[in-house]
Amino acid sequence: MRRALRSLAACGLVAGGLAACGGPGGPPPDAVEAAEAVAASAAPADEATPVVVFRPLSRLVPPGEVRVINGEPVRPRDWPAMVGAVIEVRDRNDRVVERSICTGTLVGPRVMLTAAHCVDGGKDKPELPVRIELDGAAVDARCRMHAAYAAAPKPATRTPRDSADYALCLLGLDLQALDAYRTLEFESIDRDTPPDRLNRVLVTGYGCTEVAFNEQCEPVFGPAKASLLAGNAAISRRPSPGPERNYLQTRSATSSDAALCPGDSGGPLLTGATLQDQTASRRIVAVNSSIAVPRCSAAGLTSRYSALATSDFRTWSDRWIADSGRPTVCGVNKRPGEFPCRA
Repeated sequence: MRRALRSLAACGLVAGGLAACGGPGGPPPDAVEAAEAVAASAAPADEATPVVVFRPLSRLVPPGEVRVINGEPVRPRDWPAMVGAVIEVRDRNDRVVERSICTGTLVGPRVMLTAAHCVDGGKDKPELPVRIELDGAAVDARCRMHAAYAAAPKPATRTPRDSADYALCLLGLDLQALDAYRTLEFESIDRDTPPDRLNRVLVTGYGCTEVAFNEQCEPVFGPAKASLLAGNAAISRRPSPGPERNYLQTRSATSSDAALCPGDSGGPLLTGATLQDQTASRRIVAVNSSIAVPRCSAAGLTSRYSALATSDFRTWSDRWIADSGRPTVCGVNKRPGEFPCRA
């Protein structure tokens, strides 16, 4: 999310910064000339297989350091079903060449929702292995992405391959078997009610708080925050036919409007809740995917979210549930408010 604008002379390395800046070798050749620079929230690189370990929000957010746009607090206890992963990409000499952050949401005792590019192992390769480390247990998870995403070519820049940028992960253990999670209420998906244009939505993320531009007019995001950020936004575009068929979009026209940053990948976009009323009956309507930045200008930042209220997601998720032994997915095969699903 962004909070302010400032001028920078050099590219800073922040969480997801290599994706925004084009990597240690400088920006990709077409970055300066492109009308828009699209920065993936946290797509892993190809140097080596990253370790994708998700942990509860309470482990990632130090007490007293949770701040959001305009200083509104986000309390970790209001988001018990959110988890985050710090992804380290290492080279052949075991040196860390990139750190990025991805977010996941527990939407059932055995199911996590995240972005496909967070677990993307590469073209024609299986999804990355995932582990969720909870208090007293380490749970392996098997993730799957939409066939259209898996079949799409891998772009030269680290951006999502397709607008079906979502993945469901099946946990190897029912979390209700753990004492600490026996009474946990899971977040609910709404895959039937597309947000109308200009509907207010709640954006969440762990990413940076500013966007600026270097001397080559390339976007530089920072500083990164190890805290959960949230902000209000309005839908500016609904899914439509074409290459970006599954994207919802919001536009950030002022320094107080919420916008995604590298590091916000996989987090939920919600309806029914606002920054001022976060504990309302909220529903996940999309997954954080990427951001497009107009050349040398922060006016009109466009954040993209992979929508869940689409025929693509409904058909794919129904098949995934059947193939996975029919686990509970809140909002899909278990009604919100019916335990263990959050009202």
